[in-house]
Amino acid sequence: MKVTYKINSEAAGDLLSLTVRQDSADNQALLANLQDLVDQEQFTIKTEDGYRNFPVFQIHRIYTSAKRVYCQIGAQSYEIPERIYQMRNRLSHHRFIRISAAEIVNRAIIKRFDLSKTGAYQLILKDGSISPVSRRYMQSIRKEYLS
Repeated sequence: MKVTYKINSEAAGDLLSLTVRQDSADNQALLANLQDLVDQEQFTIKTEDGYRNFPVFQIHRIYTSAKRVYCQIGAQSYEIPERIYQMRNRLSHHRFIRISAAEIVNRAIIKRFDLSKTGAYQLILKDGSISPVSRRYMQSIRKEYLS
């Protein structure tokens, strides 16, 4: 891929353009990454020290446990007031993938999909943790991620 940089003093504003031959999952992922860098969308989380802003792309996963919703950033998990369906609507579909009714995962931390000994799908994350994948979401995961 070729990267160019042009200065146009007559431009009405800054513009970042991505030109590709055809649409693909890789190009969509690149576009989502560029959009994250440009927008730097922030997510505010209440921590022990008060409130902190985190860039959305730093979120590893959103999950539910004991009827509460948590946001994992790195090794730390923070309770958040939003419901998981609200977070799914808020997060980029190109960056995050819903793997069950209880979990949304950042695609960047996925190491691989695997089958367990019982035949159930599971997700192996880069940190070594394993998350079960619901059969209900497997068809959309195959379509979005594995194709």
